[in-house]
Amino acid sequence: MPGRVIRTYKLAVPGHLNRMCEELNRTAARIYNKTMSLVQKIHQKKGFWLSWLTADKYILRWAENIKIHVHSKQAFVQLYFQ
Repeated sequence: MPGRVIRTYKLAVPGHLNRMCEELNRTAARIYNKTMSLVQKIHQKKGFWLSWLTADKYILRWAENIKIHVHSKQAFVQLYFQ
């Protein structure tokens, strides 16, 4: 079975949407970095790796006040586990 192929496309963003895109990028980075630090910290302290589902549950509780859709939050966590 072939591996996954991830493609990145660069698109021009209209000026009026630039601020919103930057904010979304910062939010995604914040959730991704929290996921990464959580998984690493648990591994260092407890000696085991968190599963995707466990990390996802924790991050969803941690990010309750971040105003983006739950599926977007899950997608950012899932990116770490790819």
